[in-house]
Parts: sequence; structure tokens; C-alpha cells
Amino acid sequence: MSLHQTVLVSDWASPGGTTLFLSGALELDTAQRNDLAARGIQVEHMRVVEVAGDGPAIDVRLEDGRALRFHGLFLQPRTRPALALAESLGCALDEGPLGPFFRTDETKETTVRGVFACGDVARGMGSVAFAVGDGARAGMAAHQSLLFRPAE
Repeated sequence: MSLHQTVLVSDWASPGGTTLFLSGALELDTAQRNDLAARGIQVEHMRVVEVAGDGPAIDVRLEDGRALRFHGLFLQPRTRPALALAESLGCALDEGPLGPFFRTDETKETTVRGVFACGDVARGMGSVAFAVGDGARAGMAAHQSLLFRPAE
């Protein structure tokens, strides 16, 4: 996903203003290297050892001692829901490009009846706009599930 994100954010930068730090986590094939070069994206293979800054600039220090200065930095970490309760209830997880998330149906109900999930915890990739919409949908569905619960 870092490679994907790099191409996206490079559209906002001046030519040659984007650097992808591999830091030993990714090996690029020839087609990927050529694509990045054609887009003017710099590739840094040296491992990052420190990120620091106390103003509008950020210094990225590399294992070989170099420090590169940037005015913005984007990270693409993997995530994991911190909801032990939902997992203990048996809610199924799906694997997304950024990590696991709770499987839900179109009403945002999880695989456990009466348990709803929304936002980043219930999507393969985060988005504020989608999280807001999902929250409204989950709230409505949870309310209806309490009012119109089938007889048991």
C-alpha cells in the first residue's frame, strides 16, 4: 500500500518532490522502479533510523548518517482493531490491505447478531466520510434491531 500511496501523493508535489522510503520493507521490481522514475519519484533504499522535527520541517535520518528534510510525511501502517470485546463475542474479521477489520453486512451488523461495527474498524481502508455514513447506517440499524427484534 505504501507504493500505491506514494503514487497518489506525488500528484500533489512538485516534480521530484516525492520520496519513497523502502527501509528494507519492500523490494521493487523493474516495472515498479521504471514507473516511479517516470513519475519523478525518488526511491530511498537506506533504512530510516529516526524521524525528528520541531517546526515546519521534518528530518528523516538514515542508517548511513544522512538526514533528509521534508515539509510533509505520509505513513502507511498496518492496523489492528483494539476491540477485545467484539473479538471475544466471536465477531469475524476479514483481512484488508492495511490489516484486519470486522466483517459486516449492508446494515453494518457483524457476524454476531445484534453487534454492529462502523468506521475504520469495519472497513478495509479508513475514510472519514465513509465512517460518518457507516455510523449513521449502523446507528439506525442497531435502533431498528432493538425495536423490531423477531420473537425468539
